[in-house]
Amino acid sequence: MLLADLWTQRRRYRGTHHGVRAGQDPARRGAGRQELDGGAGRQKGEYQNLPPAVVLDVDETLLDNSLYQVWMLKNNQTFSTKTWNQFCADQVSLAIPGAVEFTKYADAKGVKVFYLSNRDVTTEKATRENMESWASPWAATSTPS
Repeated sequence: MLLADLWTQRRRYRGTHHGVRAGQDPARRGAGRQELDGGAGRQKGEYQNLPPAVVLDVDETLLDNSLYQVWMLKNNQTFSTKTWNQFCADQVSLAIPGAVEFTKYADAKGVKVFYLSNRDVTTEKATRENMESWASPWAATSTPS
């Protein structure tokens, strides 16, 4: 677990994720952006008049929660709802590299972005604020389901 958490917080992981999601150079454009660019017109039947959409999970897709894993290791703890909810309340999760750029790109292309999470409803406000701290289009446009 320790090695996985360390790897997550290092450049290699960040470079990998950034390349997949954001890729600014058109020759090396991220796979996610390629899908958005090539997805127009693929909707058929009654869906063709709806805007395209992308559904993203929050934890470990948009938010890097490896700091919680490290805290558990340092404190010889296992997951608990109480400590997880406190971690969420602290709003210390960083954006997964490329995630903000990807959601901004999708928003600029008129793609509706939906966010899914199994976080407790008591952490929703803190989660939105954490996501908004990067000036992303995330929390401001999404509504609870």
